Amino acid sequence: QAATPVYPFNFQVVHTSGLEAGYVCPKGELPAIAEPSPTNGELVPLRVLSYNLDWWSIFDQGRAAELHVYKGTQGNAVVEHIKKNVPFDVMAFQECIDVHWLAQKAGLAEDYEVRQGPEEICVAYRKSVWDSLDYGFSYVGEDTRAEFWRKRGAQWLRLRHKSSMRTALVINHHGPLPVASGGVCGGMGTAHNLLALVNDKGVRGDAVVIAGDFNAGQSSVTIGQLKKRLTSAIAGSVYAGVDNIFTNLGPDRIVGRVNIGTGGSDHAGITATFNL
Repeated sequence: QAATPVYPFNFQVVHTSGLEAGYVCPKGELPAIAEPSPTNGELVPLRVLSYNLDWWSIFDQGRAAELHVYKGTQGNAVVEHIKKNVPFDVMAFQECIDVHWLAQKAGLAEDYEVRQGPEEICVAYRKSVWDSLDYGFSYVGEDTRAEFWRKRGAQWLRLRHKSSMRTALVINHHGPLPVASGGVCGGMGTAHNLLALVNDKGVRGDAVVIAGDFNAGQSSVTIGQLKKRLTSAIAGSVYAGVDNIFTNLGPDRIVGRVNIGTGGSDHAGITATFNL
């Protein structure tokens, strides 16, 4: 209860900024998602990690974010956990405030291109294997006023495999609060906006991956609606399965799924490997 006064303050700061919401709460049928290109017998692996880093607790040691406590450290258990489990083709992080610092401390800077997004999400991709075709961030909703931390969006990264020329659209999402509510747009609206983003930023034939902490467990409307259009590659083990990786690839093209454990975070990292 002591923390609740921050919600009205957060809401006021965002909603008196003069900026447009950047999203609408849609109605109607869920968007259909195009099928990916067939494999044609060639094995092109795409290994994706989704990991909520628990930045405030692990990196900033429970101190105010503006103090940047992490900058005075040499790393932490989560950084070591990432180092122990690489390589990945794409890493999607939530509660990520400084991906450049993270990449340096985890020894990723030479092999990975990183992108810091708004709203504390970030991505990294293996630049020796993939070329970036397009990148951006779009809002898809926000927390309700009762538990308002922020507006919620998704980073999107369209990649092309250097040798095979196969393409993939990877989306990183940290979902709205309260947990399982879908935020102001509800679970149906949040799922609709994520699927619409796939169609807006992807190209027919792309392999599609949506990864993140959806703040929505396996019995939520958000997850249920996404499962109507996408294949669930893996779900996490904490908070009723809020961490998820979805794809438009069929189950036969999901060739690996691993829960790598928490590494000290309050979420476990989850990985899925796909055959493009």
